Amino acid sequence: MHLDSHSLGWRLRVLRLRRDMTLAELARLSGLEISYLSRLERDVLQNAKPKPETVDRILDAVEASLEEREAVYHIEHPPMDKSEVDAQIKLLFEQQETFPEPVIVRDEHWNACYFNLGARAALGLSAKEYRQVLGTNMLHEVIDPAIPSYSRCSDEERQTVFSVRVAMFKTHFANQEFDQWYLDTVDRIYDFAWAAKLWERPVLPAMPLTLEAHDLNVYNPCVGRLRFRLQLNRLMLNPRFVLVGYTPLDKETARHLKELKAQPEMSYDVTSFHGFKKDSTGSGSTREKSKEQVPEVREIRA
Repeated sequence: MHLDSHSLGWRLRVLRLRRDMTLAELARLSGLEISYLSRLERDVLQNAKPKPETVDRILDAVEASLEEREAVYHIEHPPMDKSEVDAQIKLLFEQQETFPEPVIVRDEHWNACYFNLGARAALGLSAKEYRQVLGTNMLHEVIDPAIPSYSRCSDEERQTVFSVRVAMFKTHFANQEFDQWYLDTVDRIYDFAWAAKLWERPVLPAMPLTLEAHDLNVYNPCVGRLRFRLQLNRLMLNPRFVLVGYTPLDKETARHLKELKAQPEMSYDVTSFHGFKKDSTGSGSTREKSKEQVPEVREIRA
């Protein structure tokens, strides 16, 4: 296991302060000198890196959880470049655009990459709104009024929906809490005082039974409430992407969804938003299907 020495000291300091522990207390419990711990936390150790056994002594002293230990040692992956994202969306567009149920593709950090026709129709997204929701995080879209998805959640349900997603997010990404992308995501939450309070202490009527699924209501501008079960699945073809399926929970939702997908307002072309164009057959691919078969996308649970 390799240490991320660049931010190791800061990570250890966060764990100590999380427990309201002083450096003197940590020195006593770990058997290390205060001066050494201070230099370690400030990343100013000269010509030396802490040994793994030294870090473990500190983690033992603060009684770090398994998830916290993994987070301290975790090395952040570089983000995917745009070409990788566009290539994956092009393939998924061919397979998911006309899928009967709503599908949203998110990256590994739950940022929106693509909404199929069913998802755009269920949310009632115009072309302008679709462009605005791309790149938004699943946490932010229910707390930031500037994001079109915000208005698709009722004010009465907003705190519960956000709390459920916070619980899912914290559990799923527990070993990445010190990664820069994670810190940036959380910083945005603190722009909204009510959301910051729920981030620190979510209010849940009941803890979700599973990590990858929960029921929710979507409020469409035309027909009102639609009821879905949201399910997150990692892609077998590229596990750095998450396919989020929305299954209608009643016949009325299914009927409304079918009608919404047929509305002329939903016929706008989204391929240009993702760096490719439809071919003459209406597919997003410019390849000849007879010469190259598109591989099937398989899913694995997140």
